[in-house]
Amino acid sequence: MLQDTLLARRPPWLPAALVALARHEVLCSRQLAALVGESESTVEATFDSLLREGLLVVHQPLMRANERALGMVYALTRRGYRAVGESRVHPVRRSSLTVAHDVLRNDLGVVLELLDRRGLLRLLEWQTARSHLADAVWLMERSHAVRVPLVADALAVVDAGDGPSTLLIETDRGTVSEKRMALRYRGYQSWWQDGGPLRRFGSKRLRVLTLVPNEARLERLRLAALKATDGRGSGLFWFALESFIDVTRPSGLLLACWRVSRNDSDGQLDSIFPSIRTP
Repeated sequence: MLQDTLLARRPPWLPAALVALARHEVLCSRQLAALVGESESTVEATFDSLLREGLLVVHQPLMRANERALGMVYALTRRGYRAVGESRVHPVRRSSLTVAHDVLRNDLGVVLELLDRRGLLRLLEWQTARSHLADAVWLMERSHAVRVPLVADALAVVDAGDGPSTLLIETDRGTVSEKRMALRYRGYQSWWQDGGPLRRFGSKRLRVLTLVPNEARLERLRLAALKATDGRGSGLFWFALESFIDVTRPSGLLLACWRVSRNDSDGQLDSIFPSIRTP
């Protein structure tokens, strides 16, 4: 259990911040500040003492051109996990590139949690463990059977007032070729048609959300998903800019900012939760 130090009392929001850090594994100061209702500077000043006590480590994320700087990125050490009542012998090791990817992915988890707190929706589940998400399908590619792994970056189960809906999240940073992404979309389409969501997650309602860094990449991936369905299109695949997923403005997720891979939706923007009135 986290105790006060001899020199200062712990702030009342600190336990909640550490529990959130244990849940998400890596969070930047901006995300933590949004979750606990404090300023980034306050969070960083408090976490400085925890770094000296060996409860935390700071990661250095490797950002790509035109990506917003993440600032301080924190993770719990083994001692930090013990302080919040969890036992992890070996906390996950991440490369600088993976750290940036995971923090950007966690933006959506934090935004959904904040919307849940405001009563705008219910976040029933948030998962990022590969063991929970992984599945695969076999596709024919040039007369050869090809195994296509389907491992999304995260899974969210959300109820926006019309029953639970499962969202699989792909966080795209432009590092995977469009050809490979097109094959992945073909895999998702085949998996969905074969009842994969119900078999794997017990879900009949599923959408695959791809968050992308810029408009050009968004349109290329949307067309790749359209091609994966032989031009028929599918309401399975949704695309939006990462910039709309902002922990300082959670309601941005609810705006009509999504493009769906339908053959009749050229330029049309949709809301992912149309039943929710945007605050």
